[in-house]
Amino acid sequence: MEKEMNEIDILEIDKKYELTFSNLDPFEKELGNLRNYYRKHISNIMVMIDLHSEQFIKTGCTFHKRSYDTLVKYVSDLKQYIIDQETKEKPNEKT
Repeated sequence: MEKEMNEIDILEIDKKYELTFSNLDPFEKELGNLRNYYRKHISNIMVMIDLHSEQFIKTGCTFHKRSYDTLVKYVSDLKQYIIDQETKEKPNEKT
């Protein structure tokens, strides 16, 4: 029998995804926070993408195809936003 997840279980899972910042410079800490902030949300959306993909294949229902397409586009845009923020905020490095 599967155990139902409660709020304490979810908090324990969240702790596993926290980044350790002790050896990072301030800029890297900021980027780590940005990526870390979105990581679990992207993961949750990926579960929904998989669900809609499976349902479209099983049923052929266009709702699931549209939902899949919308979510894939959203995740792609979000990942690009994160990259853009990293690029925009990154200090110029001299070689």
